[in-house]
Amino acid sequence: MSHCKCPVTVKKFWGLERLKNDYDYIAAVDCECLFIRSFEPGKIMREIWETQSFLTANKSTHAQTISRHCAELAGLDSSRVRQETEDYLYYWWFNEIPVYRTDTLGGFFSWLGGGSRREAVFSNWCCFDYLIYVMWLIECGGFKLRKIDIEASYGITESLYRDDRPGIENQCGLHWTSRRNITLQDSKIVMRFHLDRLKNHSSLFRRLKNAAKYILRR
Repeated sequence: MSHCKCPVTVKKFWGLERLKNDYDYIAAVDCECLFIRSFEPGKIMREIWETQSFLTANKSTHAQTISRHCAELAGLDSSRVRQETEDYLYYWWFNEIPVYRTDTLGGFFSWLGGGSRREAVFSNWCCFDYLIYVMWLIECGGFKLRKIDIEASYGITESLYRDDRPGIENQCGLHWTSRRNITLQDSKIVMRFHLDRLKNHSSLFRRLKNAAKYILRR
């Protein structure tokens, strides 16, 4: 992967390709996540997909360049994608746990191919795995974004670790957050992410270790 500008995408796609025949849904999450309550992974992933909360998108002028460049490199800069994203104004990266439905992955990886398109995706930093996947769902599957009239630098949920706007998780029906403190008793939140962005890292690894009991296997 020495020539790849976005090795995380390479690793995630490799894992998805290897596991797509073993599960109905797969969630690709970073290691610095904290499971804050016990839950059934399959049930949560199915709910995310069926309610299409993974398509929740906010306005982001900061991210327009990233999305547009990603679409161009992946060959997804189509009229359908441009229309649905309103010329890439709407951005969904990390607004919801990134869930893949595995019966879509055969078609997705066939489309991605093994030639110039895959090389272009893997050789550019901006080609994030879930941006590409959702754009492909829009272009080839007719999916539509769930647009919320909120503006943030990037993903609204990703920004909560420093923005802390109230009520976002409940308003959007999301299952994770980067918020420092979880106070919404009736929220669906089962996981926190971006713990690496907290100012105090001293207890991070202890907290992750203590949370291991919530990691469930199928």
